[in-house]
Amino acid sequence: MISEKDFVSTLEKLKKKSQFEDDIGNVFLKYEESYPTFPSCIDEAVFALDRCFENNEDDWVGYWVFELDFGRRYHDGCVMTKDGEKIDISTPDKLYKFILTLKENSDE
Repeated sequence: MISEKDFVSTLEKLKKKSQFEDDIGNVFLKYEESYPTFPSCIDEAVFALDRCFENNEDDWVGYWVFELDFGRRYHDGCVMTKDGEKIDISTPDKLYKFILTLKENSDE
């Protein structure tokens, strides 16, 4: 298991790296130049973070990073329980706590 501090720090670093990659690509596009692709560790790091949690078969970290664009696309009500209760995963620390509740609920 990964600590909340390390989890949040890792996601913040991945977000910064992703933004850097986007910025580099945009520079090349601005000047209508083709640009080389750079190997990215983001996919592998997200996969590793998801595996840090038992009972996280739904890959919540990957969802938060790729579908919610590091939480930037999160909006109230975009994640809900089966009962219609809203789940706030707008920040890395809230995502961490949510994933922990999944583990706790599966242990019961």
